Amino acid sequence: VLVMGMDRRPGARDTLNVRTDVMLLVSFDPVNERLGILHIPRDTHLALLDGDLIRVNTLLVKGESLQENYGPYYAMQTFQNNFGMYVDAYVAFDFVAFMAFIDAIGGVTVNNPFIINDRTFPDMNYGFDPFYLPSGEHHLNGYDALRFARTRHGDNDYARGQRQLEVVAGVYRNQRIQYPT
Repeated sequence: VLVMGMDRRPGARDTLNVRTDVMLLVSFDPVNERLGILHIPRDTHLALLDGDLIRVNTLLVKGESLQENYGPYYAMQTFQNNFGMYVDAYVAFDFVAFMAFIDAIGGVTVNNPFIINDRTFPDMNYGFDPFYLPSGEHHLNGYDALRFARTRHGDNDYARGQRQLEVVAGVYRNQRIQYPT
């Protein structure tokens, strides 16, 4: 499954013509009941069929320029061609959906190994919303979990990917989720 977190602000809720902040390839092994997650940094370049290269965070935009609502499928096909594996489905969510999900499960506990002090963290209206989080364990609501997963000005996209995976692990650890049997 290709998981895409869209950089879609509340005022643009009617389009898929946006860049992605999160790209994860998720696989499930039902025999061993194991989940595998590969984080793809947003500045990674993949090859298109014509030989050109494209940044992964622009795949939705490129697909939408070809045909409306084609962006997710274009992204799936590009990943299939580059990784040699079939991508069965996609999940795409925006900031509002992410925050609502985290709030619905009662928040998420994360372990932050370093102080985060991002004075230029972007807010929802293309301004700034400084974000500070001391090192250590924190229980975050949807708003702060989004900021934790998105911040990147103090380090790099690899550390950002680690934070995104920490949020995924925190969701998994959350005892309020009831999985069907």
